[in-house]
Amino acid sequence: MPKDKKLQVLEVIKKESLPKGRKGRHATAAYQVDDGTIFYRVRHPPDTLFVKCGGDKIVAQLPEDCIYNCGAHGDAVYFETASHKLYKASFSPPDGITVTHLRNGLEALVMIFNCLQNEEFLPGALCTRNEDGTLYVYRMSDDPDVDAIYVDTSSDDLYGARLVGVERRQCVSMDSSTKLLIVIQIIFRNVVVFEIRDDSLNKPSARRLNDSVILLEVPPSFSPPFTRDSFVYIVEGVKLMALNTNTMEFLPSVQIGNSMKISSIIGVHKDVVTVIAEEGEEAPLISARLFDGYF
Repeated sequence: MPKDKKLQVLEVIKKESLPKGRKGRHATAAYQVDDGTIFYRVRHPPDTLFVKCGGDKIVAQLPEDCIYNCGAHGDAVYFETASHKLYKASFSPPDGITVTHLRNGLEALVMIFNCLQNEEFLPGALCTRNEDGTLYVYRMSDDPDVDAIYVDTSSDDLYGARLVGVERRQCVSMDSSTKLLIVIQIIFRNVVVFEIRDDSLNKPSARRLNDSVILLEVPPSFSPPFTRDSFVYIVEGVKLMALNTNTMEFLPSVQIGNSMKISSIIGVHKDVVTVIAEEGEEAPLISARLFDGYF
């Protein structure tokens, strides 16, 4: 990664205050889906999930259980409840937010089928399943049988690592031998990102373990990474960094606005990144325009 000189500054195009809730500034989380819609979650019992539309606040009817491990995938937000049930929340104006029960956790199936499998739900609406010693990873939005991605854990590279991102990219194979471009095949390319936090590091590094799996190693001071398309975005204080997973190179660090400290990245939509920042006792939601090559 190139040594930082003076950080280039991203232009802030939108700023809004987040509801504080009962626990102060960190009580509100936000999740951005593919069409740019932002879901807001006020995290105190009972949890509240809503979107803003035309000046109105559209509130979802959530299950009575507390919700955990929320994350945005595709056009919806997914979450787990305290009773280990998975739900999908999608917004369709003017109809509002539809909350759908997808399935129960696979733990409920172990006694029925007498198979050794253990499913774990993780932050970001990610899932892992250990089946007879074999690790599979996927998103809550995926079919756990059809879409699960096998991860080779035979080496020590992933010891102590945690799953932080799963992307399924649609690649189109074209026949360009004729004047007409004909689609030959639509292929899904998987990108799985694991993270290790290491006290001995002073800067992040990344390496590809195989065609699908990337290992990110960062100092503990970094915020959780955010994976979108061909990029993994990471944050340390005021610095926003982007790893291009095609070239496996980090782009030069940038900052948002006037040395604004970033708590977390909640979405990248087209050329705009949206983050939760820290300004004194406030935690505003900030959107900034990315430079070319960063998305």
